[in-house]
Amino acid sequence: MSHINDLIAELCPEGVRFETLGSLLQTSTNIRWTEHGDEKYRYIDLTSVDRITHSIANAEVITRTNAPSRAQQIIREGDVIFGTTRPMLRRYCLIPSQFDGQIASTGYCVLRPKKDRLLPNFLFHAIGTAEFYSYVEANERGASYPAIPDSVVKRYRVPVPPLEVQQEIVRVLDQFTQLEAELEAELEARRRQYEHYSHDLLTIPTDVDWIPLGKAVRNFDKLRRPITRSARVEGIYPYYGANGIQDYVHEFIFDGTFLLMGEDGSVKRADGTPVLNWATGKFWVNNHAHVLTVADDRFNLRFLYHYLGTIDISSYVTGGTQPKINQSNLNRIPVPLVSRTVQDEVAARLDAFDVLVNDLSSGLPAELAARRKQYEYYRDRLLTFKEAAV
Repeated sequence: MSHINDLIAELCPEGVRFETLGSLLQTSTNIRWTEHGDEKYRYIDLTSVDRITHSIANAEVITRTNAPSRAQQIIREGDVIFGTTRPMLRRYCLIPSQFDGQIASTGYCVLRPKKDRLLPNFLFHAIGTAEFYSYVEANERGASYPAIPDSVVKRYRVPVPPLEVQQEIVRVLDQFTQLEAELEAELEARRRQYEHYSHDLLTIPTDVDWIPLGKAVRNFDKLRRPITRSARVEGIYPYYGANGIQDYVHEFIFDGTFLLMGEDGSVKRADGTPVLNWATGKFWVNNHAHVLTVADDRFNLRFLYHYLGTIDISSYVTGGTQPKINQSNLNRIPVPLVSRTVQDEVAARLDAFDVLVNDLSSGLPAELAARRKQYEYYRDRLLTFKEAAV
């Protein structure tokens, strides 16, 4: 850090110029689909960017014939894209070389820096600062579906220190993000190990009885759960959808321990296994997830959670563009009636392994969370500058 201070003292002792982001950008372009034949592109939509790692987690392959209407923007290596729809979800990332020339949703603001003025990695780190998100929060529009126009994003005034200073700040901050990436890779390897281990433990003997899931669990689907996005009031209770916690609200309708299973929209993963969540305490669940608890004392709910996470439910899913697993089909899924002693033992062993890969209070997840906090602290500190007098 002292070298950065020395550079600042040498190169900009009177402070740093702040300029509007738009003045530091090159013009990006849109694709003309009518000029393309069967070329395939990877498409980055609003769910493709991971909100934690700020990397591209998945990208659908599209062509002219199936491209969504929002698949318009051509992206280049070194671009920074920032999600302008529900912007406080913090979906932003730096485009790597393997996505050069691919397509991004118009739900992103594409920021292509003039590299002789603003380094791409410097812009990437600046877009994550508390200062930038204070600006975004103050300027987003709409209550139920907030958004911020590209033109407003580009009016944000960003510090522009000399390139030597930018390079040194990037070098330091990139070390933090590289360590995070290494920890993420190790954690992903542990998760794959957990999946292998769980499949071994959950290999069911051929001589066991099977019963429909509907007889093993009680389903709370008929409990009225009306709360629209516009009616949510911020609070302390988790608000679950099919994909997990979406918000925190001031009311709850469930109090206890429940297994949640995606009902529509996010129903199954790429390998056919169901989207599951575990909820305990006081919380709210919207109508996109089944809420289940044990109805038969012969079953351990955690065992069912682990078991269901290994099976392919594709044959129980209906619908095309809007997949759904209705209560009738859910009830038909067969589950094994192994002894309660075996269930308890398997659940305990898998829970212990689950802590290693998912518990934020211990192990790799805790170390990763600590490193992220450390990065955020130094990022906000290093990107805070005294503004030079004009």
